[in-house]
Amino acid sequence: MRACYRGRYGRHGIAPEPPDGSRIRPQSGFLAGSAPSTGRRFAGNAAGRIHFFRNNAHNFVPDDTNEGGTTMRRVVFNQKGGVGKSTIACNLAAISAQKGKRTLVVDLDPQGNSTQYLLGNGAEQPDVTLADFFEQSLTFRLEPRKTVEFAAATPFERLSVLPSHPSLEELQGKLESRYKIYKLREALDEVAADFDQVFIDTPPALNFFTRSALIAADACLIPFDCDEFSRHALYALLANAEEIRADHNGRLEVEGIVVNQYQPRANLPQKVVQELIDEGLPVLQPFLSASVRIKESHELARPMIHLDPRHKLTQEFVALYENLGSRKERPGAA
Repeated sequence: MRACYRGRYGRHGIAPEPPDGSRIRPQSGFLAGSAPSTGRRFAGNAAGRIHFFRNNAHNFVPDDTNEGGTTMRRVVFNQKGGVGKSTIACNLAAISAQKGKRTLVVDLDPQGNSTQYLLGNGAEQPDVTLADFFEQSLTFRLEPRKTVEFAAATPFERLSVLPSHPSLEELQGKLESRYKIYKLREALDEVAADFDQVFIDTPPALNFFTRSALIAADACLIPFDCDEFSRHALYALLANAEEIRADHNGRLEVEGIVVNQYQPRANLPQKVVQELIDEGLPVLQPFLSASVRIKESHELARPMIHLDPRHKLTQEFVALYENLGSRKERPGAA
């Protein structure tokens, strides 16, 4: 069975050009949906079973709504820690809001990095959090709070966050035993009229919260930090996403792999990224450069589009966001 991604490399934001100083070569001349015969484990087995983003899956248009005109939901997912999930989710969300979209970040990680990033000092004592939302789902109330009431406004116009809380860790067992795995999807259905885009940040584990996010999402972005261990872990990660798609969420697609902390003049990042491309995986462009500026962005609680709009990394985030939002069905696509 062929993977469902049908775009050619060099089209629709998938590896169009190698970055400056890089020797990455896009695979041109074959459908990305048919994995090339490289003899590697992934290309020969799992690649044909994973549902990659299809150009005609939701007939994507620049306003970033799916076929029903409802909110577009993206989950940023990787079981490995330190790959930049929170950074990618928050910066794409900030760009979305800056471009006029009503945008929500859902912070499912008990560590609360996205919450801290977007609220700054206000993250210490938010009025209500996702922990309160999930607690509410465990009890019967005559007049439960609406989902939108759990969202906190950030200092940035049109950008809100469903804040995390450390007690999410303790709630996980209760939620799992009571089978509340669909509560997040129901909540996002409820706020579909309030937000144009949703970005879901997940913990570095395949647990209740990560599965909830994959069940609730339309598309999955996978951060990749150019490490050999990350490359090997990617196979299991893709298989997990496919299992969720098959069992719980038929619309879920792996939209692409976001290369993060990329150093174009170093040999190892070029090697491992090229291997992903050669295996027929949807590696998104542009790659996000390694920069100390992002650490300053974290410290100041200001996403790059607000901290330094002209910085190279900011422009890479903007280009990535625009590539995600500008996919259209390719004429003649099967």
